[in-house]
Amino acid sequence: MPSDTPQSKGARPPARPKFSVVTGCYNQGRYLAANIDSVLAQDYPAFEHIVIDSRSTDNTREVCERYAHVRYICRDDAGQSAALNTGFREATGDVIAWLNSDDYYEPGAFHRVAAELDPGAGRWIVAGDARMVDEDGRHLWVLKNGPVPFYRLLHHAHLYQAGGRTVMPCQPSVFFHRRVLERLGELEPDLGRAMDYEYWLRALVNGYTFAYCPQIFSNYRLHASSHTAKGYDTFLDEWTRVFERYYAALSPARRLYARCWWRLVTVECWGRRRQATAERYLDKARAARREGRPGARFRYLAAAAAAAPWISGRMLATACWNLASGGGREPEGADQS
Repeated sequence: MPSDTPQSKGARPPARPKFSVVTGCYNQGRYLAANIDSVLAQDYPAFEHIVIDSRSTDNTREVCERYAHVRYICRDDAGQSAALNTGFREATGDVIAWLNSDDYYEPGAFHRVAAELDPGAGRWIVAGDARMVDEDGRHLWVLKNGPVPFYRLLHHAHLYQAGGRTVMPCQPSVFFHRRVLERLGELEPDLGRAMDYEYWLRALVNGYTFAYCPQIFSNYRLHASSHTAKGYDTFLDEWTRVFERYYAALSPARRLYARCWWRLVTVECWGRRRQATAERYLDKARAARREGRPGARFRYLAAAAAAAPWISGRMLATACWNLASGGGREPEGADQS
């Protein structure tokens, strides 16, 4: 745990730490009001919201001017990281966060983070879950964060490509003590997509960990003009550049460990790919059951069992029982796939 500050020696942060939310914006006025309203809806007494506008040509300025508390700064477009760094320099709070202009917080996030953040106990960075929503705010799925081991985050690009389990903390659901910003410095301005990945790696290298809270802190909006909606393949170049730099900085022993770790995790990736294939067949088996096609159902279950027998053997046995019994009532407690 970092030990160069008074807080690490047992002192707790203020009972009501001040939150600084930094939002970079370029032509996202359509979503900006929901972003700002979500900060206000925290019903939290100590916060500031800094919006950095990279000379938008839409109604971004007008939206910001409707809110007396917003600190609006307009500057030339030098990229997202540069805009966020401008906001970080202006921030005066104890807790730092950045919230993209098209994303928005869930109520109660600030109060939970204020309760969880405790530098004296090594809890300098707090991360929660994120709800993925469409452009109109409709629920898509929940992205759960969790522990963030260094080597799994280091190999993020490889895990993504191989279908492995990734642990990238979802950026709008991460909050950190301002001392983290002071110690780590600013975001890398030459990164336009992987700035959060690089910053989380930098935090781990410097001894910080991510304290996970199983609560949805933010809503991450997917829409046609967002980076994520264009596909994560567009992130790969920067992810790979960041990986290569951090890998090269490891000691020879740690580089060897990183290589061995990856060889072992390829087995996990293989299993996840097989399981995904099996689940697709299981979906087809369920559809065949609803449509009254027992033969097709059996074939799909057999294909699922061949792909990943550890999850579908019981379902295949159930289908065999149905065929043998003429499709009658299934055994009590049997899987209904």
